Amino acid sequence: MAEQKIPVVQEPDPGHAEPMIVAIPYPGQGHINPMMRLCMRLASKGALIRIVVTEEWLSFMTSAQEPPPNVRLLSIPNVIPSELSRAADWVGFVQAVNSTMEEPVDRLIDSIEPMVSVIVADVYMPWVADMAKRRGIPVTWLFPMAATVFSVFYHCEVLLSKGHFPANSSANKEEYVDYIPGVSPTRILELPNLFKGGESREIAESLKFFHQIQNAKSILFNSFYELEPSAIDALSSLVPRPIFPVGPLIPFPAPKDHELKTNARPELDCSSWLDSQPHGSTLYVSLGSVMLVPAKQMEELAHGLIESVTRFIWVAREPSINLRDMCTDRGLVVPWCSQSKVLRHPSVGGFLTHCGWNSTVEGVLTGVPMLTFPIYFDQQTNSKLIVDDWKVGLRVRSGPMDEMEVVDRREIANVVRRLMEGEESKEMRRRIEELREAGEKALEKGGSSDANMNDFLKSLRS
Repeated sequence: MAEQKIPVVQEPDPGHAEPMIVAIPYPGQGHINPMMRLCMRLASKGALIRIVVTEEWLSFMTSAQEPPPNVRLLSIPNVIPSELSRAADWVGFVQAVNSTMEEPVDRLIDSIEPMVSVIVADVYMPWVADMAKRRGIPVTWLFPMAATVFSVFYHCEVLLSKGHFPANSSANKEEYVDYIPGVSPTRILELPNLFKGGESREIAESLKFFHQIQNAKSILFNSFYELEPSAIDALSSLVPRPIFPVGPLIPFPAPKDHELKTNARPELDCSSWLDSQPHGSTLYVSLGSVMLVPAKQMEELAHGLIESVTRFIWVAREPSINLRDMCTDRGLVVPWCSQSKVLRHPSVGGFLTHCGWNSTVEGVLTGVPMLTFPIYFDQQTNSKLIVDDWKVGLRVRSGPMDEMEVVDRREIANVVRRLMEGEESKEMRRRIEELREAGEKALEKGGSSDANMNDFLKSLRS
């Protein structure tokens, strides 16, 4: 597979009508990475880019070379908890982002020249809207999740009217919701678990969130048309602002020239171990970096992998049990690794994932079928896309972690064998290869995502 290289772009003359874009990513790795990828692609097309991050995140940024001359990294003080500890108090981290970042970002924007054309912000930073409005600067939101999930959120008033929002108002979690445009019938259990709360504050915040969306200049999606055509078509006709699916916003194929990378945690090179495994024999296991899996479930998962007699490499940041002592010579447990490198390794034939959107798309674009193990928020909806809509994986569990019984080791061993050895996985591998090729073509010149990126820039230049 040929590597795509992002060309060096000389900074345009200030007299030219090149837009000045200020990018404000949400300060978490799963959000910063797609925003960085978006910025590099915009820069390759001539836009001036200023990326605002905390001092800690600035220290995490690494690059083989300096960024292109039309890209600059700007920092604000560390007014939020560290990326390395946010999992310990997720609620506190979210509150800090919403209450302490606006003032230093607002001051920083005063220093940016030439005049800012647009702010591109992660949609989970709603304070950006008021800040930009005071300055008369338009806002484009980057929605970092699936377009399908956006459609569910967008129709929360309809869900509310039918008694499906919050979801715990419905007695039957197996009931299907079949009235959301562009979204195939979905069990309540597999709706984003933002809808699992009962407080009026949650309802009010959700409605405020999408009323705000409708005041945006436009909306960018970290998806591509061929992956979610029904949801994207429906949103194109319903949302009163232009939408641009410009994904996949992951390094695919992995570029080297002028690619900003984040290195919040040291990576372990697993290549030598993977090189010693047979082709397609290894299951890659990663359950994300934010939410922790209970010790009992981790233990059952470990025993299930061992009983499946499948080779595996497991990324476990801070395991609640001693996984390394449990694993045999068929398994390798590491605290961190390059997911993209591991998934592209020829010995890897399956991916047990928490179904975060970045991981989901990365699984698709490396052609690796998946076992789904959703934990919270949008992950159960992504699991449903993987298994039911795209048919490129199997479920280990369905609903969010707080509502499901522990999946026992026998079930886990069985589903692992089905994915890695069973006949049904052959068809999954064929389908995921088709999606992989579609994602690659979407990024090529004239592809759907490339065309959408050009249209977005054209909207800024007009």
